[in-house]
Amino acid sequence: MPPLVDLTSQTFGRLLVLHQHSVYKNGGIVWWCRCSCGNELPVTSNALRRGATQSCGCWARECKKNYKHGLSQTREFRIWVNMRKRCYNPSNKQYKDYGGRGIKVCDRWLDNKHGFENFLQDMGPRPSSKHSIERRDNNGNYCPENCYWATKKEQSRNTRRNCWLSAYGKTIILTDWAQELACHYTVIIYHLRRGKTMEWIVDHFIKKEGANNG
Repeated sequence: MPPLVDLTSQTFGRLLVLHQHSVYKNGGIVWWCRCSCGNELPVTSNALRRGATQSCGCWARECKKNYKHGLSQTREFRIWVNMRKRCYNPSNKQYKDYGGRGIKVCDRWLDNKHGFENFLQDMGPRPSSKHSIERRDNNGNYCPENCYWATKKEQSRNTRRNCWLSAYGKTIILTDWAQELACHYTVIIYHLRRGKTMEWIVDHFIKKEGANNG
């Protein structure tokens, strides 16, 4: 029999594992869980790990309620659903970059009865079909204070992979510095690797431009 992996205090979707409940004859573990709505229920390790059971059933009822109201057909509703999956479903392919990093959804948007309505009230409808949800702080949670609608171009400027550089009190990403200094971004990287500061690089290209204009 494989060693027991203790799931106590771990969260799967809306379920918080409280303690081990029982063991099947085949060795399968059943855990006693508390749903975010307050209900408690037994769930197998397999169901928790695969994401097959993520609530006491309140999530399905909530989705059914929104479907009846016609809200499930909107893009905003699908964005809201996918946001929650990224944060709480370990089976989701994006979970490692969100829930796996500790990113959560605020209680107001997780509310069992009015979560989506609250989300739509706080965010408003998308300005256009090109907009999706974005967080100002990529290490922060999904909440009204940290979220806004943004285009893909705006989102690309807010990725953890971007290189932000500062000079003379101004902080912008590498590609914007390259555009401002009329050079290729690899040239800036070359000077930085040689130990030059961003102030030196800015002065260098300003003097170079002045010489060319002269």
